[in-house]
Amino acid sequence: MLTCATAFLISCSKEEPKIDPRKAILGKWEITHVGGGGDKLDESSLIPYEANGYQEYLADSVTLYYNYNENRFSYEKYWFTDSLLIFSLAFVDDITYEDKESRSIFKYDFIDSNKLRLEAQNTSIFRTSLYKRID
Repeated sequence: MLTCATAFLISCSKEEPKIDPRKAILGKWEITHVGGGGDKLDESSLIPYEANGYQEYLADSVTLYYNYNENRFSYEKYWFTDSLLIFSLAFVDDITYEDKESRSIFKYDFIDSNKLRLEAQNTSIFRTSLYKRID
């Protein structure tokens, strides 16, 4: 007579679903807080900031910046690489008239679907910025 014993292993740890940053970033975002950085992901370690515009991330890797006071738009290209969000601004140098590119690099963290933390990786007075979704 044969007897079979079967053991099932059940994991009790719940894995957080991975957020696709290319989808999570889409929409309009407004800055709410700035600061010098730190480990905290919340507003308690940062200074409240009154936004003078918003950023709208489009699916074609373009970021529109809208300035409330000037009632105008400007734009940059953006993309993700590893854990970084990179912005690229093309411009013509006023002195040499050569085409140039300026890049800003940020570590990003989606605190939830409506809060985004960006930490500047280049020199910046306010290294950390918090944004809230406004659409």
